[in-house]
Amino acid sequence: LVQGIVPQSLQEAAMRLKNGTATGNGMGRRALSASLGFVRDTISVGQQGVRLGFGFARLVTNAWFGLATAWIGATTRAAEWNALHKAVLYNANDIVGLAHQLTIAGQDAAHSLARVPLSLSDYLLGAAGGQRGQMLRLALGDEGVELFTAVSGLLQNLTEPLASGCTLPQMYTAAAAWSALQHAAAEVGEQSRSARRETVHLPEHSARWFRFTAATMGTLWCAGFVEGFSFRGVRTQRARVNERQGAGPGEASLACAGIDGRVEVVTFEERTNEWFAPGYLVAVDHDRGVVVVAIRATASISDTITDLMGSPLPVKLGGYDGLTHEGMWRAAQRLQGDLSEWVQVGIDKLGHGRARRVILTGHSLGAGVASLVVALWHASGRFAGENVECLAFGPPQVLDAGLAQAQSNHTHSFVVGDDMFPRSGLATAQDFRNAVLLLNDPAAGGPQAPPKFSP
Repeated sequence: LVQGIVPQSLQEAAMRLKNGTATGNGMGRRALSASLGFVRDTISVGQQGVRLGFGFARLVTNAWFGLATAWIGATTRAAEWNALHKAVLYNANDIVGLAHQLTIAGQDAAHSLARVPLSLSDYLLGAAGGQRGQMLRLALGDEGVELFTAVSGLLQNLTEPLASGCTLPQMYTAAAAWSALQHAAAEVGEQSRSARRETVHLPEHSARWFRFTAATMGTLWCAGFVEGFSFRGVRTQRARVNERQGAGPGEASLACAGIDGRVEVVTFEERTNEWFAPGYLVAVDHDRGVVVVAIRATASISDTITDLMGSPLPVKLGGYDGLTHEGMWRAAQRLQGDLSEWVQVGIDKLGHGRARRVILTGHSLGAGVASLVVALWHASGRFAGENVECLAFGPPQVLDAGLAQAQSNHTHSFVVGDDMFPRSGLATAQDFRNAVLLLNDPAAGGPQAPPKFSP
């Protein structure tokens, strides 16, 4: 439509600008294309602002006219009016309805008029060679734009069928039905397992290692609120930090998390500026002869991107082929080299006169990355003479069933009750989406289910 109304002279001018850009030197061509793209991004922001502004105006208009209509209706029903008065009120209601329709029509016309120059400018800049995404590229860098685009495409493919397949009330009803089916299936499974229930003993000092995962959040986050979300808990943690005045950030975080004893911080990476690189803490617990590596849970935009990069990635691990979580796999590969060097420093600090252990731990994102780092170390023979294991608290789905079973001899996963995050992943999200669509419209059958990626 925009192309049809743009004068031929303007289209030719845009093409001349594009051709001039294409024939210039490489640096000048890229600079001009980036500048045009930046302007195009600015126009896109304006388009979104126009859309949101007119959307809000429509929302307010509908609300107020709805209130007026409801008030007239309530007045007509509640009062003792004669026939003439009721006729006047009915006519007033018709007038309000007509005014409502005319107001909406006027807003739609104004919206269309506001969109035309913006769409025209966007078209001409695109024809001249301006590429979208320059503003985002300036903020996130080339790798960030690539990741953001990949995550956006993944989420769009996941949610698009829901947007076109059912309304929000229908989605809620179908989701409630799906939840009821899941709970019923869980109860049946629980009854069948009750006869063969076994007592499982937690690994030694599990609560202590969990506190190390909380320490990775730092004092700013009150070391993960390990004492609970309460004023008393926060006061307790702050008091611990105050007792360690003059200590480094790692020592203060350990104190905030309530870790006592003779613990030496090897390194504490609280903030990272790289993608696929969550923060971590490496410490030596001298009283227990353990080098502890704790990897932080989601605490930044880059961590969120790592979480959302959940496409199943084919890998070979320890002689087994399988699937893994792409984002957390990339994080594990990026961290394993640095972590192995810090762990070696910790092992040297423990000395050779006692039994030594290396424990990797984490919560949520940190648990997933920690379990993959341990798997990579075992597969490569790193620290072959040491006892290396992983305690993963609330881990996400990072391996398929076969690979997970192969790693089970050195990784312990902790899942409490109905915690949704260990049960969440791309495959479960796709299963949920397909179930909602199917329950909402059984005849449609929902979209074709993708290949399974089981935890």
